[in-house]
Amino acid sequence: MTNVHILNFNGWSFDFLSGWLHMLKYGMASFLQILLDGTIFRVVPIVFIGFFLKDKEQFGLLGILNIVWFVALTVPIGYGIGASVRIGNLLGAGNLKAARKTTAIAILYLLFLECCFVILIFSLSEPLSYLFTSIEGMRVQIEFGIRILSFCILSDIRTALRSILTVCSLHLYGTFIHFVCVLLIASPLGILVAFYVPWRAAAYYLMPSLFSIIAFFLHLLLLYFYDWRKILDKVELNVYSKDTSSTLKPTINRAFLLFRYLLLIFIGITLFVAAYLYC
Repeated sequence: MTNVHILNFNGWSFDFLSGWLHMLKYGMASFLQILLDGTIFRVVPIVFIGFFLKDKEQFGLLGILNIVWFVALTVPIGYGIGASVRIGNLLGAGNLKAARKTTAIAILYLLFLECCFVILIFSLSEPLSYLFTSIEGMRVQIEFGIRILSFCILSDIRTALRSILTVCSLHLYGTFIHFVCVLLIASPLGILVAFYVPWRAAAYYLMPSLFSIIAFFLHLLLLYFYDWRKILDKVELNVYSKDTSSTLKPTINRAFLLFRYLLLIFIGITLFVAAYLYC
């Protein structure tokens, strides 16, 4: 054991909090995406099916599908975080070629992993349905819902890609794509589809998942066509700048302004759809 940590310790102070506020603001775009994912895929269907339609069977099915999805979601999120750390280290070292190669390998492996999950859950839909109930009518609905959900798991690729976009300083563009595809378009369409079909809990996930996959391919196009030299310049600016507030402030202001406008649009669309369905 050495005493380096003791020699470098100058006593307790509030200096360790310096820079944390800017770091939290820098991660605000990713935080908003996670918050909206939870709202769209968890809160909205519970409120719509449980309280608005008052369908007890579909409400129970919704809880089962959430459990299956949550288990399948943990793998791509963990892998995306690990890949982002590796890519961030390469960008910090200035190795642009290796960073692009690592990004491509991570995305290809993630696609392969998600396809394996789809095949696995689809093939185990019948055994999984017996874990929750022995009533044949309800079991058939659970089996059908799990089969639909197995294809919706492909949308988790975008969740893993979010970490890569953040470390590449492209989180603002990713947030904009996420808002438009999933929040403004997919969620109202999911409510409309779930209102007119009998398998409402499973049908709601179709539209958000479909547009999440579309958002994933848009993220891929962004990573492919964006000038990685600019990414490297942004990383160097954030790493070597003594005052990070000046470099982060314009991005933070644009992110908050974008969030306010899109949130107002989403609230308006949701109220319109709710009023239309109620009438």
